[in-house]
Amino acid sequence: PRPPRQRPEPLSRRRRTSGRGMHPAWRAVLLTYFVTHVPATLILDLQGLALELFPPALQNMHGLYVATFKDPLMGERPLWFRSLLSCEAVFQLPFFFAAIYALYKRDNRIRIPMIVYCSHVVTTMVPILAVLGTHESLSVHERATLLSFYLPYLLVPLAAGLHFALVPRPFGEPGATGRAPRPKAA
Repeated sequence: PRPPRQRPEPLSRRRRTSGRGMHPAWRAVLLTYFVTHVPATLILDLQGLALELFPPALQNMHGLYVATFKDPLMGERPLWFRSLLSCEAVFQLPFFFAAIYALYKRDNRIRIPMIVYCSHVVTTMVPILAVLGTHESLSVHERATLLSFYLPYLLVPLAAGLHFALVPRPFGEPGATGRAPRPKAA
C-alpha cells in the first residue's frame, strides 16, 4: 500500500519560508521596468520640467509625442504636474540605479527603499490617471491610449510594493541560489 499523499503547503507560506526568493520572471519584469524607466525619464519626462533646456532634436521628439497622443499633462505642463516631475528627477531617478543594482545582485537591503518608492509612485499616479481619464479635450480613444501608456507606472509599483511589503526577504535567504536543489545521484 502507498503512503497517504500529503497536501502541499499554501503557496503564500511556501514563498515566505522557501528561502529561494523572488520568481525569476517577476525579477525580470522589475529589472525591465527600472532599466527602461531611466531613458524615459531622461528623454521625455524631464522635458515636462524645463523643455527649453533640452536640445532641439529632443524638443522635437517631445512635440511629436504631444501632437500625436494629445497628452494634456506634457503639453500644458501644469504646476502640480511639474512638482511631481521634480520629485521624479530628484528622488526617483537616483533610486532607479539603486533598484537596478539591487535587483541584479539580489540584495535584500533594497526592501524598505523599494516600499517607499512604490508608495510614492502609486500615490502620484492617482491624480495623473484621474486627469487623463477625465480630460475634456480627449476622445475616448485618446484617453485609452494615454492610460495604456501611464497605467504600467501604477500597476508595476503597486504589485512590487505589495510584494516587498509582504515578503521579509524578497530575494530569499543569504546564500540561496534561487534555484531548486538538484536531485542527489544514487
